[in-house]
Amino acid sequence: MADRVAVINRGILQQVDTPQKLYDEPDNLFVAAFIGSPSMNLMEGQLDRDGDNYLMRLGSQSIALPHESVAKHPQLADYVGRKVTIGIRPEEFEDAAVQPDFPASQRIRAEVNNVEALGFEKIAYFDLDAVPVFSEDALDLGEDEDVLPQDVTRISARFSPASGVRPGSTVEVNVDVDKAHYFDPESGLAIR
Repeated sequence: MADRVAVINRGILQQVDTPQKLYDEPDNLFVAAFIGSPSMNLMEGQLDRDGDNYLMRLGSQSIALPHESVAKHPQLADYVGRKVTIGIRPEEFEDAAVQPDFPASQRIRAEVNNVEALGFEKIAYFDLDAVPVFSEDALDLGEDEDVLPQDVTRISARFSPASGVRPGSTVEVNVDVDKAHYFDPESGLAIR
C-alpha cells in the first residue's frame, strides 16, 4: 500500500491521500497547483451546451467535451452557462501533427513562445486568450510568473520529442479533455 501524504497550507489540512491520488484527483485549487511540475494549467472557461453537446469556451476558442467526460463530473451540468475554472496538466496536450487522429473538435491553435527540448519530451509554452486562475496560496510558494495581460494564460504543454514545434510557429494542439479538472470559481473546490 502506498504511503499517504498530507497537503497542508497555512496550518489547514487540504487533502490526505496517496501522491498519485492527489495528482489525479485534487480536492481544490491549492492541491491542483501544488502538485506536479510543471504545475497544472489553470484558467477560466465557460461551459456551454448546444443541444446534447457540451463545449468549454477558453477565451476565443472552444473545445468539445465528450459525454463521457461530463459523466465523470455529474455536477458539471449545473454549471452550463457559467464560468468554471478548468485545470489541464501539461501532459494532457500534444502536438496534433504527432497525433493526427485526435478529434479536431478537441484542439486549440496557438503560437509557440518557447520550447525546452529535454530529449524524452519537449515542453512547449504558448499563450491562450483565457483569463488565468491562480491559487493565491500557491503563488505564495514563490512560483515565478511572467507579467502577462490579465486575460492571457501561459500554457505549458508536454509534447512528444517527435514534435517539430519551435518558437514562433503556430501549432494545433490536442487537448485531452477527458483528463481535465474542473473547479468552482468561487470556492475553489473540485466539481465532481
